[in-house]
Amino acid sequence: MNALIGDDVLIRDLRARVQVAPRQAMWKGDKCEPHECATAEQLALVESQLGFAVPPLLRRIFEEVTDGGFGPAHGIFPIASHYAEAGQDETAVGVRDKLAVDPRWPSLPLPLCDWGCANWSCLDCRTESGPVVTLAGEQGFFNTGRDLRSWLSAWLSGIDLWEEMFEPRTTMGINPFTRQPIEIKGRGKPKGVRWP
Repeated sequence: MNALIGDDVLIRDLRARVQVAPRQAMWKGDKCEPHECATAEQLALVESQLGFAVPPLLRRIFEEVTDGGFGPAHGIFPIASHYAEAGQDETAVGVRDKLAVDPRWPSLPLPLCDWGCANWSCLDCRTESGPVVTLAGEQGFFNTGRDLRSWLSAWLSGIDLWEEMFEPRTTMGINPFTRQPIEIKGRGKPKGVRWP
């Protein structure tokens, strides 16, 4: 019963956030507008394409909050295939199908969002509250230590999920305009435990 109450609160908080600031704009002209919710029929079609059920909390989010387009990074991928706007024309299934051609891709992760530069957050769908894992390019998958509920709760509370995923890396460079030394911050190695 407590999980249901917690999920109801999370759904309420996500609805409120999506109406105000669904995600950070990534480029000039980027429209950060919530999508329509997915229908039960669309979700059933997606599950038949995936070969497994979308976990209950994620299903509720798609049906009751919005079909993607909100959250960290470039926003959670939509599950339905009826969007064709710039920057959000890929669905979770489409991205999974592209990434799954790599023989190292394990079964049952569902891409959640794209961080850019071959870094994705994915949901392990083998259990109802599976972990959110980081696909860190050629370095593989790493368990972040968060499930979908805590990952979204952290995003709602302003936690920098990128900093949780990667160690910071700072190098020195030269500013091309001022010719002065500058610190360049970048992605270090992934944090967490190798997954699966």
